[in-house]
Amino acid sequence: LGPEMKSTGEVMGIGYSFGLSFAKSQLACKNILPLEGELFLSLASLDKKEGVALANDFIELGFSICATEGTYKILRESGIEANHILKVSEGRPNVIDRMMNNQIALAINTSDNCSNKYDTYMIRTQIIKNSIPYFTTLAAARVAIEAIKDIKKYNLNQALALQEYLQS
Repeated sequence: LGPEMKSTGEVMGIGYSFGLSFAKSQLACKNILPLEGELFLSLASLDKKEGVALANDFIELGFSICATEGTYKILRESGIEANHILKVSEGRPNVIDRMMNNQIALAINTSDNCSNKYDTYMIRTQIIKNSIPYFTTLAAARVAIEAIKDIKKYNLNQALALQEYLQS
């Protein structure tokens, strides 16, 4: 590694596919992707429509979904099975309680200027405290889907030399 990579804490993953490479990079920075469990989904207004397709993909991978009010509503209107979960400011039991009880396997939480800053802060703080893998953009969530698919297809722990990858 060069000094730039050492000082910024960058990681690299290498594999037979982009998804597998991404999964390895997440493993290196301790954002280990689960293969199943409950996905917490809370999306900014502009992301909700695209979030429907993401939710479908996660369900196909075997995940269940819990979502905050606005996200839950659009999922249900689109025929997607999801559980409603309260934000921190809406009372209890809420998403923080589910995280503290180790019931959330993965979180996707996007925000915008209209998002409740307190809720966003509290949710993301608890995600870090509980070491829950999470993504804050839909682009990263889409890559996570590909990574989970590839983890199920390939051996994530297979270590090969760079030359071995180049030969294939």
